[in-house]
Amino acid sequence: MDNQQHGDIYAPSLGQRSAYTDFIVQLLRDAPTAAVVTFDEIAKVTGLKKKQYLQYLYSAIKIVETDHGKVFRSVRNVGYQHVKENEVPTYATRKHVSQLRGTARRFRSKLDTVDPSKLTPDERIEHTVAIMNVSLMEDIADRNTQKQIRKKATRNPLDGYPVGNFLEALKTFK
Repeated sequence: MDNQQHGDIYAPSLGQRSAYTDFIVQLLRDAPTAAVVTFDEIAKVTGLKKKQYLQYLYSAIKIVETDHGKVFRSVRNVGYQHVKENEVPTYATRKHVSQLRGTARRFRSKLDTVDPSKLTPDERIEHTVAIMNVSLMEDIADRNTQKQIRKKATRNPLDGYPVGNFLEALKTFK
């Protein structure tokens, strides 16, 4: 397949990318809302097996999200589903909060291996600040904390961005 068959799928800011990525971008971009783009369809359009095209698929998903505003979620052993617009905030939030929680835990476990008595006073302060920041991220990303924040934010909704609700909920947290 050549790129002319797939139409204009390039974003000027991205420069060159693989033809396989382009084919998958086109497939994802054209997927209707709630439709599932199956692994078989991706294999057919690329001519590659699943393990061979995964790197191109991940790149294509990022491109479609940033350039075309479409979000996809994994459907285990089937493919990727185009998420409905009204589901994007819930899906994106849960996914990223979960990732943040895991990252914070891993980083905190590394920080916990440091012996503060072997640090200079300035390094000890930086170490303490880092632990406090990571602990705060862990607490905020906790599922129960998220439920509490969600309840408080929905009880007193403000017009505009929900940041005010979030900050108010944090003030009353624990």
